[in-house]
Amino acid sequence: MRLENVYQYDGTPGQGDFSIAQFDVQLILLPESTEFEEILEEESLATMELIGSNQAEHQAEFQWRLSIILLIPEIYPYSSTNESG
Repeated sequence: MRLENVYQYDGTPGQGDFSIAQFDVQLILLPESTEFEEILEEESLATMELIGSNQAEHQAEFQWRLSIILLIPEIYPYSSTNESG
């Protein structure tokens, strides 16, 4: 990672004895990331593609999307608050 126009503060919070270092450029080597979240193919497909598919994974993704839409009218009445007291 490359940082430009960097100010580095060194000291203990709440105490006045600290130092400030200024760098035009600072390079930091980051460890290689080994964890990542896999993106499922079904999540990236258009809804119309899911509707016409015979694959079980595609049908499950469509049912998940549909269930969210059908659940909104059930949840909506509970989303308002009474601010007057």
